[in-house]
Amino acid sequence: LSGFRITGRIGPFCGKGLVQYRYARLKPRDLLRLWIDHLVLNMTGEGGYPRTSVLAGLNPDNRKESQWIAWGLAPVEGSEGILSFLLETYWEGLMRPIPFFPDSAWAFAREVLEKKKETREAYGKARKVWEGGEYSRGEMEDPYYQRCFGEVDPLDGTFEKLALAVFKPLLEHWSKVS
Repeated sequence: LSGFRITGRIGPFCGKGLVQYRYARLKPRDLLRLWIDHLVLNMTGEGGYPRTSVLAGLNPDNRKESQWIAWGLAPVEGSEGILSFLLETYWEGLMRPIPFFPDSAWAFAREVLEKKKETREAYGKARKVWEGGEYSRGEMEDPYYQRCFGEVDPLDGTFEKLALAVFKPLLEHWSKVS
């Protein structure tokens, strides 16, 4: 696909779909992992594989108590194009640092696409995730991100485009199951 060869195993399957889970609060990288597997399943369409997927874990939006949540992904038409874009973006990131940070990008994309907030407000939410606070570590504290971006503010127009391009198709196909 787009000059890449994809190999690996996808599973486990339960009933009529792919099921992944985490015994902790769900993170955007968990969604991205499921999303990639889901796109591959939808692309192949072979062997009677399912075209739906579910991710279960603790609700990341409820910090006060442990509450289980599950999100489902619906079948995706055109999964090849979406997966090609993700592979090309990954390849670009291997050649030079690109400003894609899963947690901050997820916060930004949800504010714009799901909650219909203005870009300025979405940047505020993403910046809180990026910088952290008194009781939470910011994504910017990751030593790899520090090494790549140093003192430069990477939450710019390229960050915005990447966040929306990566998460828009996912948000169009996901729904809360429980």
